[in-house]
Amino acid sequence: MNDSRRRSDKEKIQKKFLANQVRKLNKNLPNKRKKLSELLEEDNPTVRSKKGESLLIKKEELEKIADIVPEHLYEEIDIPVYIEVSRKYGKGTYKIKGNPECRLCRKILDMEPDIFEEEMFINKVELRKIRKELRTATEYMFTLNLTDPD
Repeated sequence: MNDSRRRSDKEKIQKKFLANQVRKLNKNLPNKRKKLSELLEEDNPTVRSKKGESLLIKKEELEKIADIVPEHLYEEIDIPVYIEVSRKYGKGTYKIKGNPECRLCRKILDMEPDIFEEEMFINKVELRKIRKELRTATEYMFTLNLTDPD
């Protein structure tokens, strides 16, 4: 077997291993997120994780979100809000996707509103502030770009 073939096989094994590790890290994520409107109606707001566990979302956090986002977005905002962690964004940079989710995070961070924004990048300091305010209503989502050359 030549060196390039061995390297290719080794890279495939490494990519499979990494993909499996990322899947394990994301086991805490819900099978399906819920809309804010649905969670506000629940006495004990929960979502079911991929592991089958119930993840409790604090009512106070949901009420805080409801105070921040316009009521017409209650049917659009997905809870928990995902904070994407990926090497491709660089160390200490995180991504939030979705217009209502970005609006929420901008308000928490005392940033100028942007009603058209569909994704935003935040740094560690901003991440800590969001997580401090919405510990149970946010979740880390790990991603891996297997086409990266490095």
